[in-house]
Amino acid sequence: MPVGPEFEDPPPTVNQKPYFVSANHFPFTVQSFPPGGLLFSVQVADPNVNDVLEGKWIANYPDYQNQVTTKEITLATRSVNMDLSTQFELTTTCKDFPAAAANSLAFIVSDRGFLAFDDAYKFDPSHPYNFDDEQPPQRILTMIYWPIIGCQQ
Repeated sequence: MPVGPEFEDPPPTVNQKPYFVSANHFPFTVQSFPPGGLLFSVQVADPNVNDVLEGKWIANYPDYQNQVTTKEITLATRSVNMDLSTQFELTTTCKDFPAAAANSLAFIVSDRGFLAFDDAYKFDPSHPYNFDDEQPPQRILTMIYWPIIGCQQ
């Protein structure tokens, strides 16, 4: 004979990856810098309310031709707002880019942090910024980029 209701723990929360909501420049389209620089802004959302998002802005990444130097411009951390989204912004100029025949700007976002560059390089030397800090590390696919023209170096 039951004495009371049987209580169970709620099912564990499944991590869902962040995703892009919008960007002020259409992703994958060529951008040209005016003399004062150019503002890049992306709106990112994450279905998990308590996730903290980290975003990296990286020049000349990924380097598919192994001919240019990549450079991490900045790392930003944002908490997800109550509407489950947050904004990342960067104003950049040609000075932020290593000398190269072709430039690009990439933005990668993670809800599990980023694996240290040297450790990630061991997994995939051509995409060392695309691994989170989970165990085992998982590939981060939430990335967009813009080709850049007009930087005479």
